[in-house]
Amino acid sequence: MPSLMISNPKAEELIAPVEGLDVPPASRPENITTLIESVDRYNPDSLEILEAYLEQQCSEGTFDCLADLAILKL
Repeated sequence: MPSLMISNPKAEELIAPVEGLDVPPASRPENITTLIESVDRYNPDSLEILEAYLEQQCSEGTFDCLADLAILKL
């Protein structure tokens, strides 16, 4: 019986995980590290702090995957 899976190297390349996205940037403030490593990551009261950090990232041309994902989940 033939396999239903068709190998597409281009598609696999596009969906391959990107190494290092979960590594905290050197510029991440300590209060953000504490926040996203705790249960408060998904506390709606944390949204204002995370949004301010996102604005900082935009102005500096940096990104912090875990902090930004926390905003999306909220």
